[in-house]
Amino acid sequence: MNISKRQYIKAAGVSLAALSLGVGGTLATAPGQTALAGPDAPAQTGSSDDRLDYERDENGNIEFDYLDLTFETNNNDADVELSVNSGDVRLDFESDNAGTDLEVSMEVGGEMIDLEGSDGDVELEAEGAADSFEDDSNELEYKGDAIQLEWDDVNDELDITGDVTLEYDGTELEYRDEDVMLEWESGNDFEARRL
Repeated sequence: MNISKRQYIKAAGVSLAALSLGVGGTLATAPGQTALAGPDAPAQTGSSDDRLDYERDENGNIEFDYLDLTFETNNNDADVELSVNSGDVRLDFESDNAGTDLEVSMEVGGEMIDLEGSDGDVELEAEGAADSFEDDSNELEYKGDAIQLEWDDVNDELDITGDVTLEYDGTELEYRDEDVMLEWESGNDFEARRL
């Protein structure tokens, strides 16, 4: 088969573009701009300068680092790890078994909580000044000076508010602090923005 040099370059460019769109993640464009790629890329709202880059592997797993925050998914984008170590806030969150098991460790100032949930077994350890604590069958509610936590073991729902906000329900995670906001949904939907 004989093709011209121009046809070869054109075919190679189209193939590269198709590969980039199939894998997802981000593509580099003009300086200061970000172009999203992939069929599952969320609609862009706001300035392209607010959107942050991330990496996605061939299995759909995500890897994202920004300032003192690290986020990654494993197990074909079904399990989540989030780590934050910024100023007075330290947060480690990890889910396994497609969201049915989770571990959360959070420390703000002198207040600390550790939560582990797995197949109906829940353990919560807290240190610091707690305003209230409720254990209602499969639901826990903890209110401290700097950390508020609610856990529903039946629905695998976690809500943390205070210096940071974290919402998780087994298939979706939303996180926000003073620097960044990220949203993840199992099945290759991810967005991170600078605030």
